[in-house]
Amino acid sequence: MSHNVQILAYAKDDYRKIRGYVKRKFGDNVWMTVEADFKKMLQQIAEMPLAGLVTEEIEAIPG
Repeated sequence: MSHNVQILAYAKDDYRKIRGYVKRKFGDNVWMTVEADFKKMLQQIAEMPLAGLVTEEIEAIPG
């Protein structure tokens, strides 16, 4: 079962800045590779949201 992954607005802004930097500095081909890896990571999070470590910042969020 796959879950929805939500990206916060400020993370989207960071993503756009990173995209612009990588494309300017390294070109479109490198960006396509980075973006594919990023999408794969998001898919893995959606498929296995409890895998990995929980950071202290996440544990501190009341919920």
